[in-house]
Amino acid sequence: MGERKIREFIRMQTSRLVDISIDRRDYKGIIINESDGGLFIKLSGRFHTDGRFIIENRGFSAGQKIEVAYRSPQGININRTCRIIRTEAAGFGVEFVHKGYAR
Repeated sequence: MGERKIREFIRMQTSRLVDISIDRRDYKGIIINESDGGLFIKLSGRFHTDGRFIIENRGFSAGQKIEVAYRSPQGININRTCRIIRTEAAGFGVEFVHKGYAR
């Protein structure tokens, strides 16, 4: 068996709406888990065999920067710059560009 990587941050399961801006185009998604380091966002789209996530015939891939806006469980509006780190059939994982900082 291979070595298992220990996560830097603890993930918490959630279900919150998120507004996503990629290349000045807006999309809606659902945050299904989050940590102090990033989010996993569920989106309507499809996963391409070359690793891109396809939405409205546009491909998004690891390394691409995006903007997200959502509400914390306490009702605070949060806007963050993120970077896509992985794509999957259900959506993509993003890391915060500035961990620990929300505006």
